[in-house]
Amino acid sequence: MINRRRVLQAAGAALLIPSAARAEDELARLYEDAKREGEITWYIAQIDSEAAERVGKLFGEIYPGVRANVVRATGQVVYQRLMQDEKVGVRNCDVFGTTDLGHTVTLNRSKLLAAYAPKNLAACEPLFRDFDPQHFVTCTGGNCTSLVFSSSLAAADAPRDWKDLVDPKWSGQVAVGHPGYSGAMGAWVVEMEKRFGWSFFEALARNKPLVSRSLVDPPNTIASGERKIGLGPSNLILTLKNNGRPLDIVYPASGVILQVAPTSVMANAPHPNAARLFVEFLLSPPAGKMLAADFGIPMRADVTRQPGVADLGSLSIIRPNPEELEKKVPEVVEKWRDTFGV
Repeated sequence: MINRRRVLQAAGAALLIPSAARAEDELARLYEDAKREGEITWYIAQIDSEAAERVGKLFGEIYPGVRANVVRATGQVVYQRLMQDEKVGVRNCDVFGTTDLGHTVTLNRSKLLAAYAPKNLAACEPLFRDFDPQHFVTCTGGNCTSLVFSSSLAAADAPRDWKDLVDPKWSGQVAVGHPGYSGAMGAWVVEMEKRFGWSFFEALARNKPLVSRSLVDPPNTIASGERKIGLGPSNLILTLKNNGRPLDIVYPASGVILQVAPTSVMANAPHPNAARLFVEFLLSPPAGKMLAADFGIPMRADVTRQPGVADLGSLSIIRPNPEELEKKVPEVVEKWRDTFGV
């Protein structure tokens, strides 16, 4: 008797093999085209300089003959650099990775992004795989904006939710980023204003926080003992903690900001094939494992989370809306400067 289920499984497997082979052939052709171009330039804000350089180096090792030029800055600064390039008609950037989803809305409306559906996207988790059905934007990383505090604090004093940042007992002990420089900080400010109103930031200002440019600064400031509590990227907090720095992390019950890493190939990329190959690489197992080793949220189902990296299904997730960020971030930056004086 014919087992229908086994027949269907065998047929499915037979279809997958040619499909996988075709994908490998296409990537091989893409690599040959990329070698003729020789390099890509990556404007990147989503990870720190050291991690970005390691990613760029790994790309060159896996794909000899194609060099990755890494240009790292905070989200708003790297976007300003890209806009300056466009203004003067200079084509520098091949692959653009921001921390502000609003940037992608503006760039796509201006027809500055090229559509590309990476082959490696098929192996990614649905939350990230299905982010942009038109494929002008590809999620190449994931992170959470979370609370961070000094592990020297007694358990009873440790912050538990965002409103703890405005408790007067923490006057002079809070560290934050600046929404005018950090895209992730801009998204956090937009979401906090929606939930608590601008009075939340007026109370935060009364606590005299240390305001740095990047959101990577507060965890380092707290680790040095200069401040006690603040916010930062979960991957950096966990990395510092794993390296023995006196830090701990809290995923607030009222919601953590899920910061996806939007990456795009520029429509006027001077090295378009190398750019597409680089996006494929960012979603590949080697890059996925490297980024996950730095406590990022894995994009791929076959990459294991590091200890301490929360399962997104266990958290209350706040997912910023790209169109809203495009509109609201410039508004909250002006309000921030009026309130904090910086």
